Amino acid sequence: SSDVCSSDLGKRVSVPRILLCDVTNPHPKSPEDTIYPVHFEQVYSGFTTAPRMGERLRFHGYGNTEYYLLSNSIMWGDSCGNGQRCQLHLADGTMAEIAMSVRDIVAAHPKLFLRCHSSHFVNPNYVKSLRRFAVTMMTGAELPIPEKSYTGFKKALNEFFEQKNK
Repeated sequence: SSDVCSSDLGKRVSVPRILLCDVTNPHPKSPEDTIYPVHFEQVYSGFTTAPRMGERLRFHGYGNTEYYLLSNSIMWGDSCGNGQRCQLHLADGTMAEIAMSVRDIVAAHPKLFLRCHSSHFVNPNYVKSLRRFAVTMMTGAELPIPEKSYTGFKKALNEFFEQKNK
């Protein structure tokens, strides 16, 4: 059996369910029956699987670590290590340092991330607000936007949401 539920992205997702029917005493109640109770309680448990959110991305980290992250778990990234590495800020509050530059990440995934600065990129799904020369993330972190790049970034952010809402 399966149920159809709506995900946060508005898509209908079929989620498998296992139904269990346990008949422990199929006979009518007898006064001598002290083992099996007459009443029963129906117990429902929530779904144990969450709908997939975003693409699965693989990044090579340091110390022979491989990161397999959903694109929607990455909020933003900062350049580090002379621009050769990137520190990813994840939705669960953790960070991952990977061996890839900000420029390369945005070039590899242009439909997922926007570059707001030479040292920063953002996942538009986590942008809370945009004001002159700064973007504020859902966590409250502010990332700079250079004066010459502000108009282009604002246009790219608006186009991202127009495409997403189609």
